Amino acid sequence: MKTFRFVWMAALFLLWAGTSVAQTREEKKEELKAYVDEQVEARTFKIDADMAYPMSGRSIPLSTPYGLQMKKDSVDVCLPYFGRAYQIPYGGGEGLRFKAPVENYSCEFKKDRYQIHFEATTSEDNFEFSVDVYDDGSSNIHVSMRNRQPIHYTGDLDATGLQ
Repeated sequence: MKTFRFVWMAALFLLWAGTSVAQTREEKKEELKAYVDEQVEARTFKIDADMAYPMSGRSIPLSTPYGLQMKKDSVDVCLPYFGRAYQIPYGGGEGLRFKAPVENYSCEFKKDRYQIHFEATTSEDNFEFSVDVYDDGSSNIHVSMRNRQPIHYTGDLDATGLQ
């Protein structure tokens, strides 16, 4: 009889624990979605890149903290470049490591993601960025340049402020 009571109590506990975990999972998902909305709408988001996809060759995992940070009207880019360059300064130039003002910024929400488009110009090149930020914080960064082949990155929105 004591064994039956113990099994019954254990089953109730597991049932209760399962429903509370599901609720907290849903709450965390909603909290992350609200955080993504807030960061993108304020134009103060940071994306940590974890993979690079050059036009030719294999995908390349990134281990050093690379990424893109939007600061209202400027962008701070620190991304490695893998690909073919058509015309660059002697020594390779800066590539995708620069701080520049943002031009022609547009942002719209479609289905489950924000589609952000903007341009940045440096003394070396003109850059066109197309950034997708999903509700779960995952992100895609597409970069087109005049003097280099396009490149694509994946990563996640930095959610350190979410704690």
